[in-house]
Amino acid sequence: MTNIIDIHSTGSYSPAMALIQELGTAVRQRRREIGLSQQALARMSGLSRATVVNLENGSLQNLASTRIEAVANSLGFAVGLVSTDRGRIGGALADAARVASVPYRKQLPPDVLRDALLQGVVPPGYVPHLRTLLQEAPVATLAAVVQELEQSRDDPKSATWSRMRALANVLKCDRPIWNSKSI
Repeated sequence: MTNIIDIHSTGSYSPAMALIQELGTAVRQRRREIGLSQQALARMSGLSRATVVNLENGSLQNLASTRIEAVANSLGFAVGLVSTDRGRIGGALADAARVASVPYRKQLPPDVLRDALLQGVVPPGYVPHLRTLLQEAPVATLAAVVQELEQSRDDPKSATWSRMRALANVLKCDRPIWNSKSI
């Protein structure tokens, strides 16, 4: 069973247990920031609500790696070895602006994206860009933007996620993360 993390294999606290607990804490925090219920996260990740509850409260005994990946991907986390050198040029807002601009000739400036996400209003010339970002960007990209806005503007993560959800609804994004019921 190489694809299952089993904390009972050693009979005591193990690195696998630490991984599950760390993931549970991160999942609970991100889920709350985004404004998702446990049931909504369960539907998005293909897990039962009981599994999500047990993961978040640290009582989960084991979890298949495919399930770890499913819940992590639903919330924009990467599971695996990660380099400490992120290689970002211009930060998360610049990355997100590039993602939003891929299908368009006109580029979305990072400062316009920042203002749109902080104010909840998009300049008319950039509506398609923001819809593309909210509909198609990896959740990890959106989470990095939320983190950057918290660090640079002292904007609470949950407030940014809430504004993104409101914008996504106005822009008719049908992505599950935006259409799930709140906590």
